[in-house]
Amino acid sequence: MESIDGVEPLPEDVPGCSTDESQKDTLKQSNTSVNHDKIYVGSWFLVEYDGAYFPGEMLEEGDEGDFLISVMHSAGKNWKWPSEKDITFYCREKIIRELGEPVVVKNWGHYKFHDL
Repeated sequence: MESIDGVEPLPEDVPGCSTDESQKDTLKQSNTSVNHDKIYVGSWFLVEYDGAYFPGEMLEEGDEGDFLISVMHSAGKNWKWPSEKDITFYCREKIIRELGEPVVVKNWGHYKFHDL
């Protein structure tokens, strides 16, 4: 798969993106609320990256069935867009659950999610 706007896709050997069935079974238990047939551009999701969880907006679907997602970073009890965009391809197994759109908190560039 080629990069999109300078963002490289995840290699096949990234944990959670392999075909190892034991890893898939473990992750499926935590992401049963995501209907992977209904993932579309503009949807919001909680994704897992290196053991941490981030809310993010899906920007596009990759050629390999992965998804380009722009994530927010923690800002205390809320979330904010990082100063440098944090955009990465995530495989289906790393999408934990669907989220509603974030709500602005006091115009400080911070957001909250009612379902987080």
